[in-house]
Amino acid sequence: MKSGKNLMGMVLVCCFLYAEAYGELRIDTVSPSYGITGQPLEITVSGSGFGPDTRVTLVPEGISRMVDTGGQAIDLEIGEGFACVADSLAGLKVIDIRDPAFPRLSGELGFADMIWDIQLSGTTVYAATSLSGVMMIDVTKPASPALSGNVKIPASWDLSGYEDILKSFAFDYEETWGMDIESMLMEYLSGMADDNLSTVSVLLKDNLLITGDYPDYVHLIDITDRSNPVILSAVNISLADEDDWETWIYDPYYTNMAWPSGMALQDNILFIADNMKKRLITADISDRAQPVILDYVTFPDSPVKVAVEGNYAYVTVMNKGLFVIDAGNPSDLRPVSKIDGISGYGIALKDGKAYVSASNLSCRVHEADIRNPAVPVITDSFQVSECPYQAVPKDGLLYVAGGKAGLTILPLPKQISPVTVQDENHITFTLSDIRFSGTYGLRIENDTDKREKTGAITFSEPVSKAIIIAGGGPSYGTWKNGIWEETLRCANYAYLALIRQGYRPEDIHYLNPVTDIDVDADGTKDADAPATRENVKTAITEWANQSQLPVSELLIYMVDHGGNRTFRINANEMMTAGELDEWLDTFQTVSDTRVILVYDACQSGTFLPELTPVADRERIVISGASDESAVFLLNGMYSFSYQFWSAVFGGDYLDDAFYYAKDMMETFQTARMDANGNGIPNELIDQRLADRIVIGKGLKLASDLPQIARVCDPQTITGISADFWAGPVTDADGIQKVWAVITPPGYAPDAPDIPITDLPVFELTDADADDIFEGTYRGFCRSGIYSIQIYASDTTGMFSLPVHTSVTGTGDEVSCIKGDINGDCLADLSDVLTGLKILSGENSSDLIREDYSPECGDVNGDGKAGMEEVLYVLKRIGE
Repeated sequence: MKSGKNLMGMVLVCCFLYAEAYGELRIDTVSPSYGITGQPLEITVSGSGFGPDTRVTLVPEGISRMVDTGGQAIDLEIGEGFACVADSLAGLKVIDIRDPAFPRLSGELGFADMIWDIQLSGTTVYAATSLSGVMMIDVTKPASPALSGNVKIPASWDLSGYEDILKSFAFDYEETWGMDIESMLMEYLSGMADDNLSTVSVLLKDNLLITGDYPDYVHLIDITDRSNPVILSAVNISLADEDDWETWIYDPYYTNMAWPSGMALQDNILFIADNMKKRLITADISDRAQPVILDYVTFPDSPVKVAVEGNYAYVTVMNKGLFVIDAGNPSDLRPVSKIDGISGYGIALKDGKAYVSASNLSCRVHEADIRNPAVPVITDSFQVSECPYQAVPKDGLLYVAGGKAGLTILPLPKQISPVTVQDENHITFTLSDIRFSGTYGLRIENDTDKREKTGAITFSEPVSKAIIIAGGGPSYGTWKNGIWEETLRCANYAYLALIRQGYRPEDIHYLNPVTDIDVDADGTKDADAPATRENVKTAITEWANQSQLPVSELLIYMVDHGGNRTFRINANEMMTAGELDEWLDTFQTVSDTRVILVYDACQSGTFLPELTPVADRERIVISGASDESAVFLLNGMYSFSYQFWSAVFGGDYLDDAFYYAKDMMETFQTARMDANGNGIPNELIDQRLADRIVIGKGLKLASDLPQIARVCDPQTITGISADFWAGPVTDADGIQKVWAVITPPGYAPDAPDIPITDLPVFELTDADADDIFEGTYRGFCRSGIYSIQIYASDTTGMFSLPVHTSVTGTGDEVSCIKGDINGDCLADLSDVLTGLKILSGENSSDLIREDYSPECGDVNGDGKAGMEEVLYVLKRIGE
């Protein structure tokens, strides 16, 4: 083994940018200068000097997308449709990048210690942690990453071969100071041997896991059996040079111990960047049980990461740049060149280029051409908001772990091909697949010259518009709307969800019988016009197409009372499915805009067969129910509408929002979706077509849904009372409420066009703060099976999916309870209100259970409900 080579005196290979050009090449005009993301754009450039060797590059100007991961993003790996970020003390974060222009935080998994480094293999992330070794994390479901294994790295202090050095050192120390240093050192080291090392870097090849562990070690581990990893060998890289031993002994604070901060593997040669001892080490690991250190080379400052390609190793060195090492003979490492002037940290290689993350105050990722390793050249530089730790190029994009900035995604310069030279003064080409809105420059060059025009083309996102129709209106005159408050809550929440997802107020046309409403509390009225038949028609056929930019999507939401192929717009007007189809056909005949219709009302599903689109147009129709009643409980919060919009508010894709709300309400109604326009709902193709459709920007909330682990088993009772529990009920944002919805035996709505608003609901509470919520309901006064759905909501307003249990009552068909006037098996304020209505002569049949007679709650024996019953209940309430 060689003693190593020092690069302090290595000759600097200067980095340079293109020299200023003084040729005939010139750019005069670029036309057009404006385009829409996702749509091809034909470009003509006028100027001079164009010829067969003319090359064109589209250069993004400060365009990026960011996801705040909440911690310190120091490493990342890119999978299929998702990115994994090592977020330091904040754990692992998984980002949805299926549409990189709108990245969203998908899931996260926290740890008790720090993540230093990660590697992704398939759908498993291997995370190097400071205290817990290597965590294996399953990201098959990116929204719910889960711990699947753990490899702890025990301290492996191997003193064999160094006993004489230790004893000689201890003897000299005792002679000088009169202290028994040998026993002190041995006791200290044996205590350390019981600890776990801090894993700071990780590599995976097939079933071989390689860990860089501080202090001093690299371990080779067989993880063929993930549940029983086997350590094959431990290599003490600190003792690569025996001259270091005495320095190590004198070093109680580990300042001279090895820190394997980065590793790379080529064939069976392992490259190790030793951050503390400032060197690159090579080791032959052909024999997994006995790896052999081959050589090392030192640097003028601390190396951080290493990448290997061909016969060369590329090492980032803090404050000193990028170093290129000839590793064709790993037993004889030789310096080749370096790029100075940057502070290297992370590195990634792709297509003859190195992407170096600069950890100094420049906060840049540098792109270097390394096709000639002897003369590496910086060709570009990308500014980010925080100092980057690692950057990974993929599919024309650069993904950056940017410290407190989280994950940043930048489009890279893109060479355009083909370029058609019309003549020496004109070239044409097509820009396609431009996903990121913003301003781009054009770089045009030939073999001898280069010119760049900044601000040449601006791409904007296509406009999305929305129409919200709060139908029915408040009760007025003979019109009695029993769900107006629910309708208003759902329509307002839809407005807030769209604003949250980036819709501008001017792109939302809100039709509401009550126009004097300020939904977002910004001091301006948000309803644009009353909900009338004519206003709905005008909004669809005229307003929806009024835009300076193309409208890519029109979303329509309707809510209130419905019937068989009808929707109540206001107290006096109805709209038929046929009329709506006619207006949508008119709109889509002159526009290829996609239409998404969300309709929640009784019998809303009867609209689907009527709303098939015109040829070659996309129309997705969603109904909250089929031909049955719709549910609007909890002042509208327990409804298909509210749950659908809560999912949209949280950033779910269209299909995810639909199925979340559908699953929430499936006990009472069957939501439907037709995405292929054949009028047949809930086919597999419908789900596929709705997949990945983003409403607005798709901004993702960090919080997950509340989770209810278990609920009490089904039970049979003889009285009218039953106790319930649910738990543990957990959520990272905190639980706000847990409640149960009860469906009595034989329950059926009055008619399919009458919404369900009167099911019993009771709350469960957690008095002892053990995450187990409990409650008692005293209304089981009928024989038969009561279906119980238990839900939870968190402090952000997100609902859990329901968990089911039941109660079987064995009492009389109808049990009488004193003061129970309305037949809900309770004597409470609702009975007082019902009794007062009866006394006033008003019709109270809508307040009393259909199979119940008010005389069942008789108090004074006169066989009817009256003032005595009202006073009795008031007295009970007062007690």
